[in-house]
Amino acid sequence: MQRDGGRFTFKRQSAGKADKTKRNKLESSVNILDKIVAVKKQEVERLRAKKAVERISGYASDSAVGQLSEPVTEPAVGQVSEPVTEPVVKYSSLQTKEPIEKRDTSPYLNRLTLTDTVTGAEANSYLREHNNFRKFSLIGKIREAKGVAIIAEVKKASPSKGIIREDFDHRAIAGEYLRNGASAVSVLTDRQFFRGEIRFLEDIARFKTAPILRKDFIIDELQIEEAHANGADAILLISEILTKDEIARLTHFAYKIGLEVLLELHTPSQLDKIDFSLNGLIGVNNRDLETFVTDLNTTETVAKLLPRGVTLVSESGISAPEHIKRIRDAGCKAVLVGEHFMRQTSPGAALADMRKWCVTDN
Repeated sequence: MQRDGGRFTFKRQSAGKADKTKRNKLESSVNILDKIVAVKKQEVERLRAKKAVERISGYASDSAVGQLSEPVTEPAVGQVSEPVTEPVVKYSSLQTKEPIEKRDTSPYLNRLTLTDTVTGAEANSYLREHNNFRKFSLIGKIREAKGVAIIAEVKKASPSKGIIREDFDHRAIAGEYLRNGASAVSVLTDRQFFRGEIRFLEDIARFKTAPILRKDFIIDELQIEEAHANGADAILLISEILTKDEIARLTHFAYKIGLEVLLELHTPSQLDKIDFSLNGLIGVNNRDLETFVTDLNTTETVAKLLPRGVTLVSESGISAPEHIKRIRDAGCKAVLVGEHFMRQTSPGAALADMRKWCVTDN
């Protein structure tokens, strides 16, 4: 009886330890998302401070607007401590005299309303005339694809996996993607948690062959202006870190300066935050940001609840033909794939293989 009791006590302790480990993992992962948002708020404040200083200074010097003196000091990954010298920041003409985009946007902005989209001929024509970057429509590229479109991601690291690809050359990887038929390129620009850089956008936008999506944790209009000035065609908004009003405000602002929005959600409960008359390009993240577990059932579940006419993108956990079949059957028009490609010897070859699973004659 005593031995049985001892075993029983041991099992209870083991179960308790397992529960504690699971709870700690959940708390840790939630804290990661909280930390990311906190860092983004700090970054926005630094951008806002620079903007104020530049306006006060009146650009007395002849140096490039928004450019800091060299050398640029790189912070260690995970480091938040000050001082951190930011990389060169370009702003759109809505806030400063941007040398890359010497244009007056007011005629376009005055014509734009909430119901307008940036995929129309008028918007695209205006942007081509007033921007050194050739502009592309992400939603247009997705809709014109034969079968499931592939948004290929340039991604060096993640908070859950650490370094994903050691031999990381963002330009070379993007070039491989584009040569092998990517409909668009997603670019991680977060420095601290994903080892990205805002300059990656401009470097990759110079290919001028496909839409570029800025993937980051966007919480403020300044980040959207920054994306626009560095060549992005679209931005990612994450419903999990934004309120309904914030989603609407940031989406409207993105449209006003000529960017499209891919709005990401993970659970059906987040559907209540979305105005589908405003947001028609929806991404479903199959990765739970609390546990980091991926499950394609997420896309299948959410897809059944979406109104007709929504263009649906499935994100994360897609690496095999059966995955493509499942999300196609669920009604998805595109997939966003990053880690799977990053772990292959040739990301471009891996994308070419996936395209064979995606292409249809319809």
